[in-house]
Amino acid sequence: MSKRKLKKFRWLNWGTVFFFLCSWAAAYLISGQPLVKDSVFIDVPLIPQEAIFVASISTDSKQWQQLQQWGTPEIQAALKRRLTRLSKSLLGSKSESYQNLIKPFIGKEVTLAYLHSNLAQSTSPTPSVTEYSPKNSSKQKSLVLLLPLKNQLLAKQLWTQLNSQLKSKFGEKSYKKIKIKQIKNNNYCISLIGRFIVVSTDFSSMKRVIDTHQDSASSVITPRAEKALANISKTTDQNLAKFYLNIPAALEFATTLSSRVILPESIQQQTKQGIAGKVLLESEGLRIQGILWHKLNNSDSQNLTLAKNLPTENSVKNMAQNLPIETQFMFAGGNIKQLWQDFVAESESNPLIPIEFQPVILTNWIKSTTNLDWEQDFLPWMGDQISLALIPTKEEIFTLGKNHHNQLEGALVVMLQISDRDHGEQIWMQLDQTVATKHNFQVESFHQSAQPIFKWTSPGKKANFAYGWLEEDLLFFTLGSSIVPSLIEKPKQNLNGNELYQQTILTRLNPNQMQIFLDLDSPMRENIELLPFSPKQKMFLKAINTIGFTTAITDEITTSFKIVIQPKTIKDKRIKDKI
Repeated sequence: MSKRKLKKFRWLNWGTVFFFLCSWAAAYLISGQPLVKDSVFIDVPLIPQEAIFVASISTDSKQWQQLQQWGTPEIQAALKRRLTRLSKSLLGSKSESYQNLIKPFIGKEVTLAYLHSNLAQSTSPTPSVTEYSPKNSSKQKSLVLLLPLKNQLLAKQLWTQLNSQLKSKFGEKSYKKIKIKQIKNNNYCISLIGRFIVVSTDFSSMKRVIDTHQDSASSVITPRAEKALANISKTTDQNLAKFYLNIPAALEFATTLSSRVILPESIQQQTKQGIAGKVLLESEGLRIQGILWHKLNNSDSQNLTLAKNLPTENSVKNMAQNLPIETQFMFAGGNIKQLWQDFVAESESNPLIPIEFQPVILTNWIKSTTNLDWEQDFLPWMGDQISLALIPTKEEIFTLGKNHHNQLEGALVVMLQISDRDHGEQIWMQLDQTVATKHNFQVESFHQSAQPIFKWTSPGKKANFAYGWLEEDLLFFTLGSSIVPSLIEKPKQNLNGNELYQQTILTRLNPNQMQIFLDLDSPMRENIELLPFSPKQKMFLKAINTIGFTTAITDEITTSFKIVIQPKTIKDKRIKDKI
């Protein structure tokens, strides 16, 4: 139990964060619902503290017009369909009511919040996240939209006009002396609360908003996190959006969607509290900046102990210098032993990790394949850095699995910083014997620029692997041996010189904790179908040219991150290519 309580920051969470934010961006493009007031970071006095996700979004039409120039025809068509459905749901045939009635009155930002259905149905003033019970929860989530009006007088004026024009569409209820309009033959509700017009997807969530309004319990971001976000908020750039993710609530909701059984105490014992940040619209794409922070209560000695055990060192330095400039994908992470420990701990509380990727499944597979134990034979000699890269090559196309259409174009390269080379070499000698005797691979050695290289070739020559040493403490392992010469002889132009890498990765933050670089405006597009994503997620990826993701530990409980997304444009001829 103590190991779970002393969880350190987990690399997998950044993978989750990365794909969550990308999915959020996709959700915007596909759903047409811009996802987070003019005060502190996010502070709307109607949003319950236990909201899963909150976003305040700019109403500046110029920004949205610019955003509509990006993507692909498929993305834009999906956006138009969703906007049309949303408009008909709320306003029926009178969709012009938004332009004529609502738009002139609303403020600079509107706010969107997702509530878990079991929280939305609660009428208690301050339900606790820790009271969550998967057995009693629904897989539904409730949506609340808040339109802040410019002043109270305008709010009442608009409310009167809406009642007049849309009277035939609404029934009327009341809760705690506040009138609620409910769309006939639909669960959508609308109410005027203070200077906000509130739209909810059901009556229960509207009641929850009213409870929060009257009980004044709505600060979704803690004071400590607000302080950490101060530097982000000081910039003069106009935000497209600001967002907040409640990690405990999000994990609990994800549990209802997962086939895995996650114990409630496992979620309660994880230390991460939230993720918050802002989205900026730039000339070439979107920039997302934010922080992740851990729980810390100064009156709680246990949480202070947890904070002291969080890592405070950025160990990723410059793995990109070892990769050629044409590299299409790179992941670079820190201490390998720590990554594994964090992954093991994370698997207990994160329902997003599939069963087939559970630590015990992976370690058993390694044992059965290599006759070696992952934790006892591999981890002890591994060091502080690891990178995984996909590099295009003309020579090698590998078929993955039995499906001949699943072809990986390029060489996969893993690089490991080693803490004990003698131990590592002993293990690789054992691996040479195992792949030869157990898997009938051909094992041979050769020299490249005076460096010994070992090559494994599978039966039928369907695949080949190679490994060797770039430096005294830097090991490489490749799927595809044709890339070896360019690695050994040091690339004349390395990834640091790639303009897209420079634009999307926070290179001045060196060292850092993690980097992910993905160039989709390349042959990498052909590999998208191999990824384990839904059709909508793949459609989103095909609308993007480049993604960059960088994280760095800020202090004992916070980690900063930056994501840069460079999308395709509607005018870009490249979108007509096969995608």
